Amino acid sequence: MNSMPPADAPNTPRPEEDKPSVAYLVSQYPALSHAFIEREVEALREHGVRVETVSVRPFDQDELRTELMRSEAAATTVLLDRDRAKSRWLRSHWQLLRRDPRTYTGVLAQALRTGEPRPKTRLWQVFYFAEAVVLHDLMSHRQLRHVHAHFANNGADVARLTALIGQRLDGPRAGWKWTFTMHGPTEFEAVDRFDLPAKVRSADGVACISDFCRSQLMRMVEPNHWDKLAMIRMSVDTDKFTPPPAVRDHPGDERMRVLYVGRLVPEKGSPVLLDAVADLTRRGVPL
Repeated sequence: MNSMPPADAPNTPRPEEDKPSVAYLVSQYPALSHAFIEREVEALREHGVRVETVSVRPFDQDELRTELMRSEAAATTVLLDRDRAKSRWLRSHWQLLRRDPRTYTGVLAQALRTGEPRPKTRLWQVFYFAEAVVLHDLMSHRQLRHVHAHFANNGADVARLTALIGQRLDGPRAGWKWTFTMHGPTEFEAVDRFDLPAKVRSADGVACISDFCRSQLMRMVEPNHWDKLAMIRMSVDTDKFTPPPAVRDHPGDERMRVLYVGRLVPEKGSPVLLDAVADLTRRGVPL
């Protein structure tokens, strides 16, 4: 698990600074249900992108089942790290308040105006602001200016505020930006609670996992924001998950095997899979 540098550590350039770089912010990483994020991070690194992973909450040690998960855990910075959180947070907030009190109070005020006009919602925004200050400190020391949030939930709130702090401190040309991946369907069921239209307008880019996902966001925002909605499908590694030649070349020689891997929750669409299997069985397809 990474720790942040001391408060007086200089922001010296790194040899890898000229690479495309991004901080990946996830509510909990690594995690068994976030294996697709592991694959995405791994693929970006293979393409020369410097990716530093940040988890809001500590990861579950019992879930570190693979060597990749263990290596990712060792390289991931946890914002709510039980051992360092208090000193880290006090230092980060004091530094920002001392350096630029107008930015500190201005971004906090922006957070308090965000989301549904309910006391509980606004209180949560204070927590997100607190996390954003710490994340901004971390990114500044590591020469990072781009933060990407997977999911449009509270991680996106933190990423949005982090970029805003950087933009106000360093100016619009300093390169601070934020993006997020839009999954659904949870966010589409509570658009106001997730402040979804405002997040799309604020973000520098949005990765939509499907045509449907992109179309729903297009309905929420003005056409001048549509170009930032890129469709990037969630996929599997076909080098690892491909039917053996015997099944592909001689499908009649062996029963088709369907393996479901995922949580048994409504949004995964398990009943649709069962209906499809039943339909194939009625057609005489051996399963």
